[in-house]
Amino acid sequence: MRALFLLAAAASISACAFQEARDYRIVNADSRDSAKLIRISRQVAAESGLPQAGAPGDKMPGFYRSDKVMLNANRRGNDIEIELSRFDSPAPHAYTRAETLLTSGLSKAFGRKLTISPPHPVERVLVTE
Repeated sequence: MRALFLLAAAASISACAFQEARDYRIVNADSRDSAKLIRISRQVAAESGLPQAGAPGDKMPGFYRSDKVMLNANRRGNDIEIELSRFDSPAPHAYTRAETLLTSGLSKAFGRKLTISPPHPVERVLVTE
């Protein structure tokens, strides 16, 4: 009886959600770099089927999201950090398409100013009641 109670309590408190992210960073970005990033992000989102989730601005040059994929860019000091994330496994087509287009587009546009991290898994615990 006690084990059944603990199992039921654990099931109602949390669930795990799979996420994988790939991070990009443009170092010493200026206003021309922000404009380039906005153009690239719009093109990647359009070709990947990601709807815009927020208007581009000075601190957040891009935010696009579907129910399984997110493309987000934020200004951090003189740099711009871009994160491409997926919330499903296997990788949705929108994620693989966006990853290919984003890596290629950013590499061509920013060259040595760009650093790219390898994809890394992130496990998040979702609390439910």
